Amino acid sequence: MSAKDEQATESSRPAEYNPFDLDTETIQADWWPEWMTVTVREITFNEAQELVKLGLRQEAELPSNRRGKRRQNFKVRDTNFSLLRVSTLAMGIVSWTFRGKNGKTLPITNDNLGKLRVKDADFILEVLDRLNPETDEEFPDAD
Repeated sequence: MSAKDEQATESSRPAEYNPFDLDTETIQADWWPEWMTVTVREITFNEAQELVKLGLRQEAELPSNRRGKRRQNFKVRDTNFSLLRVSTLAMGIVSWTFRGKNGKTLPITNDNLGKLRVKDADFILEVLDRLNPETDEEFPDAD
């Protein structure tokens, strides 16, 4: 590598980077009132691995080898997208200002996540997908 190439590589690196600092973003849909926001964050490596485990349904297959011994193989049968989507929301949402009928901020629970309107959940998921692009590549297409 020439000195010029090395210098270009050095200058293209961020001045400060910490792999443990997760990016967060506070978002607001156009159709939400001004007071309504959601703060989302990048997910960690461990969380991404957990999503892989949660999202994939596996089917055990126990074929015999030539010696008649059983060995265990797993084939991915399909992807559990509903569990995957709720889990992604639960892991990626830091806070929100959604209120219940009593006017108090609702806790972020799987039950409340499941009660979101589809367009609101999709809006939040789109931002999470943008913040976590590598997680999209870990899951096979549904086809």
